Order: sequence, then C-alpha cells, then structure tokens
Amino acid sequence: MTVKLLFFVAIFYFSNQVVLSKSVDGKRIYHDISSGQGLYQSDDKVNILKSSNFVENVVGSSTAWIVEFYNSWCGHCIQFAPVWKDFAKSISSWNKIIKVGAVDCSNEMNSDLCRDYEIMKYPTLRYFAPHTTKGNYGIESDKSYNVGSMRKKLIKKLLNTTAAENWPSFSLWTSDVYHVWSKVSSSVQYAVFFVEPKPNDNDDNSLDKGGVECILDLSAIPEVFTTRVTEGSTPALQLKLPVVPGIAIMTRSNDIIPMTTPQSDNIRDNSQSQHDLRLQAVMKYLELQGVHVPASSEDINGENNAKASAADVIRVIEEEMNRPDQEDIVYQIDLETALRYSLERDVPLKAADIEGERLVALRAYVNVLTKYFPFDPKGRNFLHSLNTSIAEQSFTPVEFQNLVLDLVNKHDPFLMKKKKDAYIGCSSRFSGLRGYPCTLWTLFHTLTVAAESKPHLSIGHKEVMRAMQGYIKHFFSCTDCANNFAKEVGNLEESIKSLNDSILYLWKTHNHVNFRLHQYPGNLTEDPDHPKIQFPSITHCPQCYTSSGDWNETAVLSYLKNIYTKISYKAVTETVSSSTQIHTQTKREVGNQTPLVIDTRYFNMFDISLCVVLYFASAGILILVGLKFCLKKSHRKKNYIYDVLGKA
Repeated sequence: MTVKLLFFVAIFYFSNQVVLSKSVDGKRIYHDISSGQGLYQSDDKVNILKSSNFVENVVGSSTAWIVEFYNSWCGHCIQFAPVWKDFAKSISSWNKIIKVGAVDCSNEMNSDLCRDYEIMKYPTLRYFAPHTTKGNYGIESDKSYNVGSMRKKLIKKLLNTTAAENWPSFSLWTSDVYHVWSKVSSSVQYAVFFVEPKPNDNDDNSLDKGGVECILDLSAIPEVFTTRVTEGSTPALQLKLPVVPGIAIMTRSNDIIPMTTPQSDNIRDNSQSQHDLRLQAVMKYLELQGVHVPASSEDINGENNAKASAADVIRVIEEEMNRPDQEDIVYQIDLETALRYSLERDVPLKAADIEGERLVALRAYVNVLTKYFPFDPKGRNFLHSLNTSIAEQSFTPVEFQNLVLDLVNKHDPFLMKKKKDAYIGCSSRFSGLRGYPCTLWTLFHTLTVAAESKPHLSIGHKEVMRAMQGYIKHFFSCTDCANNFAKEVGNLEESIKSLNDSILYLWKTHNHVNFRLHQYPGNLTEDPDHPKIQFPSITHCPQCYTSSGDWNETAVLSYLKNIYTKISYKAVTETVSSSTQIHTQTKREVGNQTPLVIDTRYFNMFDISLCVVLYFASAGILILVGLKFCLKKSHRKKNYIYDVLGKA
C-alpha cells in the first residue's frame, strides 16, 4: 500500500513539474515578479512604498519614516540592500516611532514620485519627521554599511525631532523611582530603568550609553514604561545595580529585579552585544509574566503571508528553469530596451531641467543614436524626429518624457509594443542583476562598431565615446557608477586616434570594469550564470589570445565587429490580441533554427498564492483518492467454511 501511495504522489509531483516547466516560461515569470517587487519583499521588514501608497503612508503620518530611494539595477543599491534589510530588522520594534521604507525608482510607475522628491543619486536615504506635510522632501541621511552606525545616526535625528503624539520621553528620570507610578497610565505594569554611566566633562552625547536605544526597543509594549537614569543619581542608588550600564525592572508591587547577568557583564568589548543580551533578558522576563512582546514590525502592504507562500514557488521556478547559454549574441530586443529605458525613464528621472551641459550631452547622445542605431525605417523616423525636436530648445524632465512618449505613439518604432523591460541576452534569473546596465554596455559597443562601418556619417573618432561619457555623467542614475566610469575614461582624449581605436577603447574599459567588480569582495552584482569575465572568453574566441595568453587585438577587433553587426531579431515576437498575450523564447536560437515560442502570462502575487493553494489542495485530493483505492483493494470478502467445502 505504501508503494502505491508513493507511486500516486510521484505521478502527481512530476506531472505538475512538467506543467510548471513546460506550460509557462518560468524564467520570465520569475523576472516579472521579482522586477515588480524590486530588491525588497515585505518580510524583509522594509515597507515597500510606491507612487500609489507613498503619500497616504508618509505624508501626515504620526510616526517618522526613513526611506531609501533606490534603483533595482544599480550595483551600489544591490550591494546596500542587505545592509538596509538588516537595519530594518534591527529597528523593527521601533515601528510605533519610526518605520523603514524603500522606493524603487527604476519602476516606471514611481518615476514621477522620485522626480518630485528630487532624487538625484542612488541610493538616497531621506528622513521624514512625524506629520510631514506635502511638499516636504525630508532630510537626506548619509548611508553606512554598518547597521550600528546607522542606528546611532537615526537616534540623533529622533532626538532632534519635536516629539509626536504618543512618543516616549527620552529625558533622564531624576526623581524617586517609586514615584514612577504617578506619572504613567494604569495600564502600565512594569517600569524599566536603564542606568547609564556618568557623562564625561566634555561628553554631551548620550547616544552610545544605550538608554535611548532601550526606550525605543521597548516602545511597542504598552504594559511597559522605559526611562533612563544616570549612574550615581538618587534613582540609580535606589536600584542598586552591581554593574553599570545595566537594566532593572520594577513591578507594580515595587519589587526591583536587576537584569544584568554574568554573561552580559563579561562582554566588555562590544557595547551592542551587552545591550542585546540585557534586552533579551528583559524580553524573556516580560514573556514569562504573560506580556505580549511583538516579534516584528507592522506591514503596510498586508502581503506577508501571500509573499511567504509565493516565495517557495518562486524559488522552485528559479532553480528549475534552464540556465541561459553563454553564446555571444546581440539581440535587437536588448538594444531597444536600453534605448527606450534611457529616453523614457533615465533621462527624465532627475528633477533638474535639461539645459546647459545636460542639454548638450543629450543632443550628442540622441545624435549618435540617430546615425548609428540599428533601426528599421519607422525607428529611424522616430529618432530623426526626436533629434530635430531637441535641437533648438531646453526641456523640463516631464516635457522631454512627454515628447518621447508622443513620438513613440506616433512612429511605433519598437518590436515590443507593451513590454518595455524585455531582456534576452541581458536577462538574469536573479532580481536586479544585469538588465539595463548590461544592455547599455551592449548599446554603446554596437554604436562604436556601427560608427566604424559608416565613416561618412562620423564627425570624429571620439564621437560615440564622448556621447557615452556625457550621457553617463549627466543622466545615468547610478551616481557612484557614473563617478567610477568618469575615472575609467579619464584618458579618452589621448587614447583614441581612429574609429577602430574607439571600438577597442570601449572594450578595454568594459573589461577593466568587469575585472574591478569581479575582484570586489562580497560583490552582490555578480550573476553566477554570467560572471564578469574578461570578454571575449577563450572558448568563444580562441584566436583572440596569443600562445602566451595575451590579447591578440587584431583578432579581438574582428570578433567585436562580427558580433555587434550580426544582430538577432528572431528571439522575441509579440502578438496583440484581446488578451494581449506576450510570446517569449526561453532559449536563444542557434543559427537559423526556428525559435521556440511559449505563451507567457503576467501573474500577480494573488495569482501565485492561489496556484499554491490549488497545488496543495489537488495533492491532498489525489492522496485521498489513492488511499481509498488502496483500502478498497485490500478489503476482500471473507471465506466461509461452506464456500471452501463447496469449492472442494
């Protein structure tokens, strides 16, 4: 019977795996889900803010907010994301005082929000005091890769903020400890006193002494009143703590229980560890007394359960989908995605008007696109119209964005009509990796090669590289990336003497960036499927290497010209019907092979959660059917003696 049950379960599991892997493009579904979510999920304790919920949550809020404005494809944002998650978790118990949020400015629906709040670099941290009014852009905060440091900076901001309604008092308690009950509500059952060391003569900063942190850490528990006292003061002497800093709890019956332990007292080299141990002792004591201790912060999205359920499905999809091959193929879809993203979203993203040097840089960029971008007649008409429109006037970001959108609607230049973030050669199984930066590199490599093939259009050997330099400096929204790129191309003027030099110069620059990022310890921008190798690899271009392992630049130049002129148009097609279905190829085509087309639909988290429920419900039903079948087989009619004799 056990074997039969396992057989039924195995059939059900593998049949569902086939449906999961064959009926939909798992890679694209995962990409769509994760891209929509950005770098954070609600169970990270980071509230996901967007244009549709930012005002209702932040503006006029009774709590303060600390918000990260980021770009999901920005390498520095990807590196910073784990720190921001740890920071959010570390202050999740402060949610009655302050909440942690994040806005993905690379998401098109948030473009106006990020522009309105004048976000000029990524990541940007903004502190919003309680009851922030509309039009208040918050106070910019310095980011740090040390969670403890960010906690201290945040506490300083909270102490400098006018106390909001229901905020705890951070002031020192100086009177008799037994008078505390006359100052608190009847619902308070426990008073927690944090005894701080005596301040030095020149020390006017109590941030490192732990009292304020203790008040914040316990602020979500209504049965507890928390305050600070100074070593040597009257209340400190009444508490009689053997070690300072330390914590004591007083009950309604005026019993005083010290929370210092030998374990915490021995940890002298790490004040945060001491604080954490004492806080754990307080929490444990309160739990034993029947006090509810909140485990996590409130979730404004109301999606924790759904996302936790869907996360398992996403991981399955992520692990089961096919790894992309490593062939060096340039896809028209990737080029168009880079072009579209840069014009519709990257250029208009910053709040500053497009004038002066920024306008000059934009004109140079659009000019090289007009001359060298591999478009059909409709696309060329689109770029010519844009080039003409920006030749004689400056723009606000919104005016430029509207101009681009109007021209797109007029000329219909793109292969993908609806889906703007379609990646093939630059796709990744992992959220935030590759994508736009990858396609932008591909775009400029293609432009340098195209310029060499059309020398009659060129106005100079450095035309494309100067356009790239100007675009990255003024419009690329990853500020740290832009600054690093400026250093990389500092010798541009003296290094390029011909159009071939321009091709090789960009190739060398790209490889140097790859080398630097690949060597960076703990680099989270590294895609394990597409490591930042020196390009091209010896597998794909053995002739590009000499016998000693050095570059054969003549062969490299020939290889680059070959791959950036043979552009694939067949990988993605799109049909528009009543259901607006998008057809996406899951694997790159080889040669002239007919591409595989799979129907891919867009799912939201409710759909995924429903699939999970149905999945397990159907599994349960099949198991019950299997049990019934096996039990029925095992139940046989009893043999009576007269049956046996009759047969005899």
